[in-house]
Amino acid sequence: MFSEVTCVILAAGRGRRMGQAKALLTWRNHLFLEHMITVQASVGLRKFVVVLPPDLRERLAQSTFPLEPEHCDLWLDLPHTTADRVGTPTRPLQMEFVVSEPEAEQLVSLQHAWNHLRYSSPSGLLVGPIDQGPYPASVLQALFSGFVPHAKRAWIPVNNGKRGHPVLLGGGALPLLDAGHSDGLRGILQTHCEMVTEVSVASSAILRNLNTPSLYKQFLHNTGG
Repeated sequence: MFSEVTCVILAAGRGRRMGQAKALLTWRNHLFLEHMITVQASVGLRKFVVVLPPDLRERLAQSTFPLEPEHCDLWLDLPHTTADRVGTPTRPLQMEFVVSEPEAEQLVSLQHAWNHLRYSSPSGLLVGPIDQGPYPASVLQALFSGFVPHAKRAWIPVNNGKRGHPVLLGGGALPLLDAGHSDGLRGILQTHCEMVTEVSVASSAILRNLNTPSLYKQFLHNTGG
């Protein structure tokens, strides 16, 4: 199921309201990027494309993936018996970095990733923004429970009636990214609502958007970061 799904992490924003690039946000002494890739790898995903601004590509490419289990116990919500899948994946991770201008909209960054991947014919893309931060593996387990490779479908996590991230796109839906939309990926999915499946999840982390210093500070306080 996971072998041809690629995770796309959108981390190219300048972070003007945050006061720094959100790609540099950390939790428990590790970048959000490291935590997000670790939880994605923990459920079997192995292919990653990170969209970055030009000046951060080299720095973030040197990060550690995945993290050791002791950094993840509180939020992976996986049994300890699967810890070996977190610290030492059975197959190596395939990491690729794509450059996008910091001022570009998130959909433009996603289009850059899609242009980079289109000839590999991925069976799907798991797409999420860096400023969401760490979220539990149960979110991914719920999204993938109904996944159909290469389908023209999208699976969106929902908590208390609100849609969040990450979004899982079947391979058949990816050409829709080419046309774009003034309201980004959300607009594309609203236009093609017939292909969307909402997936109820218990974690409110899917709604997280840490785009100001006060929100980031509150997140660190609430999670002991």
